[in-house]
Amino acid sequence: MVIRSRLRRAFRSAALITGLLAGVMVASDAAAANDAQTYTNHLIGFSISAPADWRIVETGRRVSVVELKPPGYTDFVSIQVSVHRHVGPDAPREWMDWQISNYGKRFIDIYEELPVSLGPDTTGFRTVFEWNGELGIKEGWTGVLRGRQDFVIRAYGTSTDYDRLRDTLDEIIGTFTLIPPDPAQAASDDIFVLLSEEPQTLDPALHTGRVTGPLNALFGSLVRHDSGMNVRPDIARDWSVSADGTVYTFNLRYDAYFHNGDWVTTEDVVYSWERATDPETGSLTAGVHLGDIVGVREKLAGEADRISGIEALDLFTLRVTLAKPRQTFLKKLTHPVASVVDRSNVEAGDLAERPNGTGPFKFVAWGRGQGIVLGRSRSYHLERPKLRGVVYRFNEDDPLSVYPSEQIDVVSVPLEQIDRAHDPRDDLFADHVSVPTFCTHYLAFDTTVPPFDHVRVRQAFTKALDLDKIISVVMKETVDRAYTLVPPGIPGHNEALTSGPFIPEVARSLLWGVTDRLADHSPIPTAVDNRTMVWMWGEYLGIDVQTFTGPSAEQAGVWRDTWCPDYLDAENYFEPLLHSDGRHNRFGYSNPEIDALLEEAAVSPDPTLRAETYKQIESMARDDWVVVPLWHERRHELVHQYVIGYRPASTGVHFFEDIYFER
Repeated sequence: MVIRSRLRRAFRSAALITGLLAGVMVASDAAAANDAQTYTNHLIGFSISAPADWRIVETGRRVSVVELKPPGYTDFVSIQVSVHRHVGPDAPREWMDWQISNYGKRFIDIYEELPVSLGPDTTGFRTVFEWNGELGIKEGWTGVLRGRQDFVIRAYGTSTDYDRLRDTLDEIIGTFTLIPPDPAQAASDDIFVLLSEEPQTLDPALHTGRVTGPLNALFGSLVRHDSGMNVRPDIARDWSVSADGTVYTFNLRYDAYFHNGDWVTTEDVVYSWERATDPETGSLTAGVHLGDIVGVREKLAGEADRISGIEALDLFTLRVTLAKPRQTFLKKLTHPVASVVDRSNVEAGDLAERPNGTGPFKFVAWGRGQGIVLGRSRSYHLERPKLRGVVYRFNEDDPLSVYPSEQIDVVSVPLEQIDRAHDPRDDLFADHVSVPTFCTHYLAFDTTVPPFDHVRVRQAFTKALDLDKIISVVMKETVDRAYTLVPPGIPGHNEALTSGPFIPEVARSLLWGVTDRLADHSPIPTAVDNRTMVWMWGEYLGIDVQTFTGPSAEQAGVWRDTWCPDYLDAENYFEPLLHSDGRHNRFGYSNPEIDALLEEAAVSPDPTLRAETYKQIESMARDDWVVVPLWHERRHELVHQYVIGYRPASTGVHFFEDIYFER
């Protein structure tokens, strides 16, 4: 409460808050009194001052982060501040020499090379050089190193302008000061701060893995999930489906805009999907989520220039034709790869790091290694968020240490700290929230690797695990025992499947008659990373098991894995893992009867029949003991009492529309 209160007092000025969201530039009263302005970047961790009549422009990129320009642009001169991940020598002089060499040292004339003192506790190394003799371009590079960050303050212009303004340029660069990076400075009473893994890109077509982070806040598609994981309209206000289930006609909203104010039309949808399925884009998810559309598979294979199954009938009517009816088509469109992107944003090269989306929040800033700041979109076409912004913080080594000070509004509880969240005497107990997720951890067997090519060996390895004890002692009751791949809550979950009591003698008896097979392959290689499981196999089966890691793990025939669905449907648990041609079937598993049932369920329009078919598939797969469910994940989080309307994300997607603070 103390830090939050201090932040509220510090952010009393509305102009200051606007500055933080619009570009984290702060002009202090003291600086203004001295005819100067100060730019402070809390995300990356630096500040620099300039005369009051200079323009300070934040680019939203790393090269450069900010540009400082004299008034009127009558002088061809500028200062740029860039930040990079550290590569090259660690000593400032050698690092600067390395940078200049990469720039083209043999084509320039160097005038100065010297260490410099800048702002408080900040030093660097400066090189001044000239190139292009006829035009006479002069540059001064000042390098500052901090851990894994490299800063370059680059002043450049015509030699005449550079020399004439040299004193001013040196004074500006001399104010450059390193400060501790602190994304929490972007936090106020209506800005939500949470932790996240740093994305490699903000290009939705290139997203892989779990759908977490800012993508769903930045972008929208024709449809979206609500907090109950139901498909709802987004950019499409409604749609109709042909009698045979293969033609979808979407009617777009008239009030959907990109964050820069441009209207969203069917041309943008067509462009976005054509781009996502272009082999040059390199999307790994376009085939999964758009592959039902006629022509997508040919486009991805490089056999067609366009998707024949999408047609813009007018600016607000889109017709989509599927190769066959698929009950999961709309669910697949909620994935980021189906997002609508701005063509001009793509062509400018800004999509990956400074996107222009259609979601409830717009991009503000990305401090590499520190955090991403989003601001509320006032043009959002659905219910506008109550929050004015969201800050995703990265690389927090000990999040529970900063949580009590309210620098973070919600944080995940690591397994090693879960006892505190379960203890009523601990301060964290009241803030602990736990919800089931839709991710299933399972034991996987490669049926082509002896001795796991025998079903009784696979069954014995499964039954030799005392899962109740593992969940209680090792996992500290943070997960739910799984008897099925499909978790409860998804149609097709087979609640009739359970497991009998743990009897190690039964497990050992399954190996009768196959002991020679085991002896031929002893020690049996596994890639299971749970030492308790490995100990139980040795203890209860009486066999020698060896764990492999790294490249050598490829020879193992059993491992532990996790499946989190791309879209919430039983199909997405079984088809990728159990179909003979499933993209994640790494088990050498093939069951023609299961293949036929999966293909039948995929096109069935009857939801009850589909659910019963998936229950049948689960039972059949269990008899083969290839993909064995262990437990379903639960999400454990701490949420401050003043946060109202927050729901832990079962799928990793956060819904910010209903969140507000009440103190």
